[in-house]
Amino acid sequence: MESLVISVTVPSCQEDDLVGFFHEMGSTGVEVQNFNSDRITLCAFFPRPPAPSLTSLMDPLAPLLSETSRASLTWTWVPHEDWSRHFRDALHPFTVGASFLVVPGVSGEGLEAGSRMRIRIEPGMAFGTGTHESTQLCLRALELLPISGHTVLDVGTGSGILAIAAVHCGARRVFACDTDPVAVQVATANLDLNQASARVRVWIGSVDALRDEGAEICIANLSAGILEGLWPELSRVIAPHGWLICSGILEEQSKLLQDHLEQHQFLPERKETTNGWVCLTTRKGSVR
Repeated sequence: MESLVISVTVPSCQEDDLVGFFHEMGSTGVEVQNFNSDRITLCAFFPRPPAPSLTSLMDPLAPLLSETSRASLTWTWVPHEDWSRHFRDALHPFTVGASFLVVPGVSGEGLEAGSRMRIRIEPGMAFGTGTHESTQLCLRALELLPISGHTVLDVGTGSGILAIAAVHCGARRVFACDTDPVAVQVATANLDLNQASARVRVWIGSVDALRDEGAEICIANLSAGILEGLWPELSRVIAPHGWLICSGILEEQSKLLQDHLEQHQFLPERKETTNGWVCLTTRKGSVR
């Protein structure tokens, strides 16, 4: 038995759209290879059977790739493996910042966390196993804020890793949303795995479901394009003097993002960059 492997090299800003597309088409796993902060290669694996035909993949994929003149695509057939299991087996526990130990699956059974807060994540088809720079930037930004006793909003929760971190840091209440039903399923399972469900409400949808000034801290680990459409709602739901953490953005996008934040009365407190990915911590109504 063979598996179909589709490889596309694109600007890194297209990562989320293409990963989502491949999962919707039935991929059992997508490997992201970072060449640099500007370009990445995504390798999507499809079992055979029931691998989709090349035509059924290429027709909807073509418009996504036509948005850039810098895309390239190849495909091949390789001996079949359980790629999702192969991916899980390749993950190992790792530390983030000064506070967290991320343990994928059962890889860290019996491992002592010491003074760090352990976050167990069952890898699935949702963004946020903790290995991506933007997720780690958010975790490092979170640990520097006074979370204890506050309400936190995690927009685009993915695997739920940031919501779990907020609970471990003492959040009184966490709201977590994602427009992807699979992500909400994965996040719910991971919250249960970390005994964090009691303080977290998860729903399919977006920030518009939350009441005015309902969160004192908001995390938005999203692409710049998605953030662009959320500014009015984010401004509405974050309490006066509350914090907004934005990541998932490239360094060349950060100046425009900062301008938009300031237009909505979110002024910068901290900026961190890793491998071309940027995380901005801002505060609503702050004084320079």
